[in-house]
Amino acid sequence: MTRTHWILTGLLVAQVALLAIVSPWSSRGGAGEPQALAPALAATTAGRVEIRGDEGKTLTLARADGAWTIGEADGYPADAAKVDDLLGDLKGILVRRPVVTSSRYHATLNVTELEAERRIRVFAEGAGDPVVDLLVGSSPNYGVTHVRLAGDDRVYEVRDLRTYDIRPDAGAWIDRKLVEVPAEDVTAVTIRADTSTITLTKAGDGWSMTPSGAADSAKIDTWIRGVTGILISEPAGRADGPAFGFDAPAATVELSRTKDGAAETVTLRVGAEVPGGEGTWYARRDRSTHAVVLSSWDAEKLLRKKPADFAK
Repeated sequence: MTRTHWILTGLLVAQVALLAIVSPWSSRGGAGEPQALAPALAATTAGRVEIRGDEGKTLTLARADGAWTIGEADGYPADAAKVDDLLGDLKGILVRRPVVTSSRYHATLNVTELEAERRIRVFAEGAGDPVVDLLVGSSPNYGVTHVRLAGDDRVYEVRDLRTYDIRPDAGAWIDRKLVEVPAEDVTAVTIRADTSTITLTKAGDGWSMTPSGAADSAKIDTWIRGVTGILISEPAGRADGPAFGFDAPAATVELSRTKDGAAETVTLRVGAEVPGGEGTWYARRDRSTHAVVLSSWDAEKLLRKKPADFAK
């Protein structure tokens, strides 16, 4: 082999080594067949999921009467699709060779039991020890995250498990839409605040208003789209009791439509302002046993409405 061949061979070896450093997923993950990180989940019916954030905040998702609820919000209904997606992601985690096998690197990769970015514990129905106790750490590259199982020093790199999607915030695990009525279906609106009442009625493509006045249909359509687009910031707990202010609401808005040939009315109530909530307000949907929190921006869509807001 000539000197030139030796030099080219050395350069090739250096390139392979550099590729192994900058692309750990390919070099370290390519050996062996992928294995499920938590195989026990496949045979488990989950009854409770606990999510802890890096600041110690914990959220509990618990199954009650076949439905997922949020423990920290007095059993407010969780969005089952979001919980099922999380469980499906956990079942689908496949790993090959660990990136490290010693606990000395756990702090560097943010996978210690006290300082992990997220700690996810899944319990089977009937409690007992967790079926999965997963510590989620740092992200070395986009779409790649360090994880390890509690009690196991091995750390793996996995794809498509983002800490942002596993937040210990109740608002991240609910159906955030306050009104399940399309704006174009609304045919009548009644707004009550203090002692005044405004009634808006749709006739054809236009709107009329009581008390009498020339209604601006474009303004009303825009306002209804805003109301039907209101998003819940977070659940607040069971609505009974005076703290939420629903005994004397600041505003009551009724949206009416015809569905399947029958009249249907959705009632929204805005109660008290959230103490220290920077302009946020408590609200409640009819037939709901729980109160929710609305941002100041969304609450203003329901509060302090006057005929002048809808007049030409």
